[in-house]
Amino acid sequence: MFLPAFLSHRFKTIFFCDDLANQKFSGLQKVLGSLVLGGYDSSRFVKNNLSFSFDLDTGLAIGLEAITTGTGQALLPAPIEAISLDSTLPYIYLPTEACTQFETAFNLTWNDTVQLYLLTDAQHSALETQNPSITFQLGTFPNTVDITLPYAAFDLNASWPLVSTTTPYFPLRRAVNNTYVLGRTFFQEAYVVTDYETGSFSVSQCQWDNPLTQNIITILPPNATNSTSPATNPHNLPTGAVAGISLGAVAIILVVISLFYLCHFRPRRERQRAAELEAKPPVHQETILKPEMADTSVASPVVYEADGIKIPVPVEMDDGERPIYELPAREAAASEINSVNEPREIIERRNHVFSKAEKEVLSPVSALFSKQMFSPVSAFTP
Repeated sequence: MFLPAFLSHRFKTIFFCDDLANQKFSGLQKVLGSLVLGGYDSSRFVKNNLSFSFDLDTGLAIGLEAITTGTGQALLPAPIEAISLDSTLPYIYLPTEACTQFETAFNLTWNDTVQLYLLTDAQHSALETQNPSITFQLGTFPNTVDITLPYAAFDLNASWPLVSTTTPYFPLRRAVNNTYVLGRTFFQEAYVVTDYETGSFSVSQCQWDNPLTQNIITILPPNATNSTSPATNPHNLPTGAVAGISLGAVAIILVVISLFYLCHFRPRRERQRAAELEAKPPVHQETILKPEMADTSVASPVVYEADGIKIPVPVEMDDGERPIYELPAREAAASEINSVNEPREIIERRNHVFSKAEKEVLSPVSALFSKQMFSPVSAFTP
């Protein structure tokens, strides 16, 4: 199995995969898959001294020198420089020429509709009787390791939605764009140990000792000479990680305390307070009535308002001269006796008869003033 890049610097992984639904191996024996982080189970494989390097960007890839049957028949026309190890895919993807060799050796027929080698009942029975084994030689000569798969590892069943009814098939597919893969079929008999710190991995043949006794071996960093030494302790964490863990722990503690208070202390205090109120005798106090007027509902008063007087827009008079209309003043004839000592001018003025032109000029006020002036005694004298 290949871990994502963000996990690759923290874990060493050992992976053994088995599809419990259909995959059978070691003579119909079913075994649970194995995944160990930080070590490996030495009881699950035959150890070898070969190690291969890999790139974090491309994943696990290894050379494939040859594929042969138990009788020595070659199934790979030419070596493959790099073939991927991918446990997320169930099939084995090989060149079309190699698939043709498999068709000849095991009487397989390619189904273009479902893109699988479907088996008839007769083909399936013949392969079970023959029980061939297939060996994959991995690495680059002379540093190679052999992984042998019995036919039981290839004896799989296809179901819906690939086919309408359950049908046996051979898990081999034709590669596209030179993409060659060893999938979960291969991992049934191969144990892969991956060290992400050193960028190396190994592939070993699985073993099936009965019973399987687990033996976990820890993988230490390359510079780890003493696991208790502070300088080489692999469990030292960066300051940021320590701070984050501390803050998380404090937050969890606060949440736990809050929940404990809300669920335990607060209900307990409320029960105690209720018990105290029930046990305390009631205190009788005189009811003092406040002298207030009875609360009578008063309807909202109706507001009466006088209609607003509309003030007309002021109009100014034009600047033209307007005629003055006055009634002519009628002078009564004087009936007073002339005074002996009265001067003649006064007598003449008093007896003066105004002409029509003079009357139009004089206003009633001026006429009245003239009469007052000519009278011997002022009319406004008290």
